[in-house]
Amino acid sequence: MSEIILWEIQFFLQALMLGGILRALYDLILILRKIKYAGNIRIALEDFFYWMICCYFIFGLLYENNNGVLRGFAICGVIIGMAIWHFGPSHIIINIVAMAIKKLKNFIRKLKIWILRKKTVKLLGKALKKLHSWFTIKK
Repeated sequence: MSEIILWEIQFFLQALMLGGILRALYDLILILRKIKYAGNIRIALEDFFYWMICCYFIFGLLYENNNGVLRGFAICGVIIGMAIWHFGPSHIIINIVAMAIKKLKNFIRKLKIWILRKKTVKLLGKALKKLHSWFTIKK
């Protein structure tokens, strides 16, 4: 194969990888949305900044590899990479990570309650001992 064809294949594969990475980044946003409710304004801002970041990295890919010239197959590569990630492991990863984080938050909440109870019982015991010492007759 000619060197130009090999370069274009490498450039396309880089575009595929960038698309997958950018879609995985969006998965992080979706995980945060599953964990904590996000209003319409927050969702709009998250999406706006996400797409600005995407534009930055896509422009960087085009600038580094193609002197900033827009190539259709590079944009298609990014879109295909995003689609491969979206229809591949995306949903599974989002659900597993969101569920794990929710369980961890629940565990930490229960641990805080348990520790608080222990401290409360300890403080209550000390208060009762102090109260008992006030009302005992000392010889």
